[in-house]
Amino acid sequence: MKYAVTGFPRFCRRTIGGFSLFAAFLIFSLSCLDGCGKKADPLPPDVVLPKAVSQFSAHRAGEGISLVWAVPAEDAGVTGFRILRSELETGGADCPGCPREYVLLADLAPGARELVKESGGKYRYNDFAIRQGRRYSYRVIACYGSGICSEARESSEIKYD
Repeated sequence: MKYAVTGFPRFCRRTIGGFSLFAAFLIFSLSCLDGCGKKADPLPPDVVLPKAVSQFSAHRAGEGISLVWAVPAEDAGVTGFRILRSELETGGADCPGCPREYVLLADLAPGARELVKESGGKYRYNDFAIRQGRRYSYRVIACYGSGICSEARESSEIKYD
């Protein structure tokens, strides 16, 4: 077998050249796949979330439950509200601190007839779709027209007997 000037057999020269090409490709590929490590959905830097509603309360009102809340003055751009409700039976196993399942009760624009605007920047919504022997908990979320919404504000639990 003849050796080249470098002193390596021909098959070794091909293997070393292929290995260095593969190593360079591997290093380049790994550097391209390296991420910043953030695991949340990206938001444009100028997105401002609405503030959560304040002064939120729920109380029994006749044949239903009345929800009252205020929108902070700096959030005049709020264009709607989402009202979520959790319903549990009053009898049976009680589990304080257990997670509750909330369902969308209403998705309202400020001009909706079910939504009453009161003085002082407060809003009121009446829930008449309630049943005897149940416990209710509500959340109200303020939203901008673009679909960006605030955190939920939760009320105290209401028993309807």
